[in-house]
Amino acid sequence: MRNLPRWCALHVKIDPNVCGGAPTIRELRITVDFLLKLVCDGHTAKAISRLYSPLDPDDLYQAARHGAWLASEQNSASYSFREQLPHEHA
Repeated sequence: MRNLPRWCALHVKIDPNVCGGAPTIRELRITVDFLLKLVCDGHTAKAISRLYSPLDPDDLYQAARHGAWLASEQNSASYSFREQLPHEHA
């Protein structure tokens, strides 16, 4: 995986000593995956930022952006790996 993009540095932090190295929002110990699960469960950015008052809606948008970036990176790695596999012929 490539280095994290520059825009991540403002909101998303990865520290091996915090939350087991999972990506978190700023220094809040709130993980990106937790926020994405809340969004998937139907909670709005506004509602989540009310429940977790240190968060602002931009933190949530950056968490979603990080999740999309990570999925894209994993797909790229998966495609590269598949291209290296021998193709089966029917």
